[in-house]
Amino acid sequence: MRGSRALGILILITMLSASVVAQAAGQYLEMRFERSRYRAMGGVDIVNDYSTPANGALGGGLRLTVFGLDVYTSVSDGLGAARLGYDMWNTTLPDSIETEDNLRELAATIQDLTDRFKGNTFHLDLQTRVDLVNFMTNKGPWTIQVGAYAEGLAGARFQTPPKIELIENAGDPYLDIGESQYLIRAGARLDNGLALGVGYAIPLDEKMKLAIGARARGFYRVSLPEHAVYAQAQIRDENDVTFPREVSTEQGWGLGLDLYTTLHLNDDLTGLRVGAYVEDAFTHVWRGDKNFFVPPRIGFGVAWISPDGKFTIGSDIERAETMRPKWQPTWQIGMSYQAGNDSFGLVPKIGFVLNHRNIVTAELSPAITGGLEFDIGVLHLASVIEYHTARRNVNAGLSILVGF
Repeated sequence: MRGSRALGILILITMLSASVVAQAAGQYLEMRFERSRYRAMGGVDIVNDYSTPANGALGGGLRLTVFGLDVYTSVSDGLGAARLGYDMWNTTLPDSIETEDNLRELAATIQDLTDRFKGNTFHLDLQTRVDLVNFMTNKGPWTIQVGAYAEGLAGARFQTPPKIELIENAGDPYLDIGESQYLIRAGARLDNGLALGVGYAIPLDEKMKLAIGARARGFYRVSLPEHAVYAQAQIRDENDVTFPREVSTEQGWGLGLDLYTTLHLNDDLTGLRVGAYVEDAFTHVWRGDKNFFVPPRIGFGVAWISPDGKFTIGSDIERAETMRPKWQPTWQIGMSYQAGNDSFGLVPKIGFVLNHRNIVTAELSPAITGGLEFDIGVLHLASVIEYHTARRNVNAGLSILVGF
């Protein structure tokens, strides 16, 4: 009967909600990975991150990363989605839906389940990066940087229907979920590659240097394009729900070029800096079924470091390419203070992010960030807690780096 098929589709949706989120994470989007040590101060890194060749050209001597691991993920939304999946998995459904009593029993069971989560939205985010034997060396005004990396971005957006109601329309029963919508949008990408950066510092006067740099990347990409579950407002049969029949991945080789510039106003490593980048200025991916260019990303940053090198305050504008036709860039601001030194120190950080995004959501609510960085010899640990003010959800990240 049509009612049983409609309810069968609902069962499929609930089970798919648990399985697809686990198997496919994140809409395929090009995003900039931000390390936890900078994410803790709102993501302010454009003129602070010495791993970019322009900043490296301003000084700092030899730097070597033997191993680095950075992980950032959803916490409260992840726990909420896990509880929802557990509830769905442990829900007992009638063995058959051949009679009207079976239909009512099934409808009551589903209604009890959906009353606990209907209308909720979960943003699931997982970002990881591994750095292997990355080093930077300065020779006069030049800097050279080389290293291997693996970078993964994955996410899912899971939105439950505002209602789920069985409409026992005579001869034409259906499920009413309130409105047509995407229940799940998910995807991911993983890049494994090598990077070579070159930077050059140009003295403009005694207390001013202009640094320029470029970084070339060669990588092998495995991507999971967007997998989505879309349901019509009124579900009568399987044709009213669109979902992936299988999880598919795509692979290909890529070459990328990133450009950086930084203007430094002092005669040492402190003082005022302003800078900009155009990442993926030229990035092309060769894939079996399709070759494509990756759209560039643009960002601007400024930071001031106190004369003793302890206090840093800065601000970045990223996604500046989205300024037209609609104002959509991300604004980040943050500060930090170093107690101790690079060999043994504690660095508390705090920041604020406005109009940022994750891999599946174009506009997230404002976020407050904070964290601590510990430096103990060659071991460097950094943490971040990110609180989204509108939805009151929490994300967190951790970074482990061995090097000097």
